[in-house]
Amino acid sequence: MKEIKETVKHGGQFIVKYEDKSIFLASKIVAGLAWPTEEKDGYFCVLGDSIREKIVPEVEARPVEVLVEEEHALLPALFSGLAEQVKKTNCTTIYAQFNPAVVNKVGFDGTNKSFVLAFNDFKKKRYSLALLSLQPALITDWLVGCLTVRKWQKEGAIKISHDSIMYGQLKSMVTNDRKRTKQDRFPAMTALICAMTPFINVNVSYGLGLRAVTQAKYAW
Repeated sequence: MKEIKETVKHGGQFIVKYEDKSIFLASKIVAGLAWPTEEKDGYFCVLGDSIREKIVPEVEARPVEVLVEEEHALLPALFSGLAEQVKKTNCTTIYAQFNPAVVNKVGFDGTNKSFVLAFNDFKKKRYSLALLSLQPALITDWLVGCLTVRKWQKEGAIKISHDSIMYGQLKSMVTNDRKRTKQDRFPAMTALICAMTPFINVNVSYGLGLRAVTQAKYAW
């Protein structure tokens, strides 16, 4: 995966400049975050949709590309790495799996609540992250997310570097890994599903997953 030098926003477009002098043009740049689990480290990725590519009819979106990724076992390292990369990519929105209603409810805890509160605390201590927003992901059902990613892969709507952590995880997945109990083993897939939120048109038919997408419940 190529090293990003900086990203400049100009006229509604993001100009991603790489260290090798090449550029990538996007209309949206967002991040997806997967919290650390007992089985895997925390992970994040940053996605951008390629302005130079035509819209893929089957998903009604331009192809998205994984621009950067990192994995860390400890929250401080995970958040610090994320802060550095959102700055390089001019990203202002991060998507993750959590329920805002529960996070804001006093006296109630949830699996991901402590992670969200830790992130908010990290953000408050850094003025440069004032505009950074953490939002709940659209798809919270693991099976629906897996099927959606596979559909986008089949249609050529997702570009993932073959030397990436994400590519390795997705390549190793088998049908049985679509069970909810397997999700913790694939943080890269979780982060990708989260990051796809602004690129997904819920009016496009996903077959089995359409009802679950449009009526998604928060996963805990």
